[in-house]
Amino acid sequence: MDMLLITGIVIGWWLILVVAVGTDAEKRGKTQWWTFATLLFGLFAVILYLIYRDNVEYDTYRCDNCKSIYYSAKGADRHEKISGHVVKIVPKPESEIHGK
Repeated sequence: MDMLLITGIVIGWWLILVVAVGTDAEKRGKTQWWTFATLLFGLFAVILYLIYRDNVEYDTYRCDNCKSIYYSAKGADRHEKISGHVVKIVPKPESEIHGK
């Protein structure tokens, strides 16, 4: 029973890593190959992803009608085409603009 519990915990954490890398890669406009690599190679792929991803903060987009939030222009454009809603860029706080 203990081995089954440990196996379940390991698989659970592995899947959490896959989802986290996939979400971050999509937000940064990267390909989903990082998700696939994380699924196959686990922590090794996560470490490589953290080294090679760019640390640039991207614009955030928000739909005024349904309040959906998007982290890439691609997702915002897709939402506009499907729903007909207008998606706008969320302005950055003053502290982020001036580096305070």
